[in-house]
Amino acid sequence: MCQLFIPINMNQTHWYLSVVNIEQREIQVLDSFGSRMSRADLQLTLQGLEAHLKIASKMNGFNLGTWPDIDVTRWTIKEYIQDRIQSDGSSCGLFMLQFIEYWTGHKLSHPVTQEDVKPFRQKVAIILHESDLNDIKGTPEYHNPADDIIDTDGVEILDPPPAMVVLRMPLNKNELLCKLRGHIMSIHNADSREKEWIRSSKPYPLSISLRQLQDLLKNTRAIDVDSFNMAVRVNATDDIQWAKDTPYHYMDLRFSMILNDSTQDPKLRLPFDAQRYIIAKLFHCWPDMCFDVSVCKLILLPFCTTGRFILFLFDLLDRTITILDPLPLSDAWKKNPSQKDIFKIQCISFHLNIALQDAIPGWNDDVFRWRRIIPIGVPKNPNSNMSGFLVLKIMRTWHDHEHGLPVVPDDYDLRNQVLVHLLSYKDNECVENIPQVVRDLVKRIGINFF
Repeated sequence: MCQLFIPINMNQTHWYLSVVNIEQREIQVLDSFGSRMSRADLQLTLQGLEAHLKIASKMNGFNLGTWPDIDVTRWTIKEYIQDRIQSDGSSCGLFMLQFIEYWTGHKLSHPVTQEDVKPFRQKVAIILHESDLNDIKGTPEYHNPADDIIDTDGVEILDPPPAMVVLRMPLNKNELLCKLRGHIMSIHNADSREKEWIRSSKPYPLSISLRQLQDLLKNTRAIDVDSFNMAVRVNATDDIQWAKDTPYHYMDLRFSMILNDSTQDPKLRLPFDAQRYIIAKLFHCWPDMCFDVSVCKLILLPFCTTGRFILFLFDLLDRTITILDPLPLSDAWKKNPSQKDIFKIQCISFHLNIALQDAIPGWNDDVFRWRRIIPIGVPKNPNSNMSGFLVLKIMRTWHDHEHGLPVVPDDYDLRNQVLVHLLSYKDNECVENIPQVVRDLVKRIGINFF
């Protein structure tokens, strides 16, 4: 008996089974709601099937085999369940799976009732969990004794017959991302959530836990300081930096944090000499990089206050300051936008002048007097939680001002990009803590996704 089982979903609300019975030239319908439903979706499915069969029949080497007639839209459609057998509003998919299991081509080999649904629902969970197609099988998150609440009696996982070929369609990038996010967000164990997934000890110890990655994906959360700094480190030490004629010096938020601390309680401030020494070290070369700030064209300096991120570009060749603010400008500053951050620029310039005197022999310039540029087309987002993600995107893709600003995706994709960027860190010192399924997904998505 040659049959083609086609699950049909009606408007994402109801499942039923259509069977293309080739021998009988019949379209057999099994619907737990009975025979009174519309079959317009079935007609569209049959039209698509027929069109593809006709295309295939014209290809060299195509064998009709047991298909005596490919005009399936002309075949008889027969309803094999007349009365409704489903009494709830959520089991239609389970009924459909049981129809596939028990359909012989002309009848069900076993009656299917609402009473069968509850135990079958548990069987489906076990089958999916134990399947060889389960990508997380064998990972630390695969088995949790506390979750052993399903009775496995009467369930046997069968190997596929030798003649059966299982084809796994390649997933596109969006589907891979969905799987990646789904796996990361599915881990709820407290100890697992606190485990380090990303760690780097140069130029100072920094690590990211699974919990931080989960928070990074939540729409209501801004990016945390450690994740931001790690993303800058991943970018600054990327091999692509070697290809630039004039390198850029990437700063993380340590400069911002030192300056913010200097405005707090005087009792908490570092002595000026100690502060100067720490700031000067921020302009040293990143690990394994062979240049220093004296040969750089740009200093990319992110700044964060009260959760709002902004990016300043200090061009050491053209003596300009480019201000890139992802938050829309309020009406109060539209007439004179360059004055909005004047005090911040003044504070940054004061400390930057001191740092450059230590980093560049003979430096004698006042950064505060440099020409300020507010470019048109800076990506804007009124959601302040996204400002850190936008700053990272600009830092990652910025080349020269004349090349224009990057095209920025929506919030969902932007968070995904930062996630993949972090998980792709080639110098991650605790990569073994990341489940293999996650590493495989990141590799398939590609490190050039950002």
